[in-house]
Amino acid sequence: MADELARITSDLTRYRAASLQLMDALGRQEEAIERSLRIAEGPLPLDAHMRTVRSADLRRDVSERLHDFETTRKDVRISLTSMLLAQGKSGVEVGELFGMSRQAASRLVIEARSRRVAGGTYGAVPAPPPEL
Repeated sequence: MADELARITSDLTRYRAASLQLMDALGRQEEAIERSLRIAEGPLPLDAHMRTVRSADLRRDVSERLHDFETTRKDVRISLTSMLLAQGKSGVEVGELFGMSRQAASRLVIEARSRRVAGGTYGAVPAPPPEL
């Protein structure tokens, strides 16, 4: 249980950092949109305008931050699911807690169980509950 709590804390810390980085990237995107609105009213050609707001750099930045955010969010869900399973919750209960479909919850439970087994820390993993 202590290992699972440490994992949750680590994952939540990474998730918070990814969230803050995404917010910063979206803030830069918003500033570029505001500049775009002002520039679009002028005579500047579209390609020059796109270079002025550095649209390629912004796209890459936001895409990378979104990827990091989604990756860490998934890790948090998996570590929380692992703890919930260890506390005797079913896949259906996990789905209800996360507000997701039974199919999505089932995939999450499978991933959490496979990580527990791969880590070798938690021993044998029980079979999935019949409602999944």
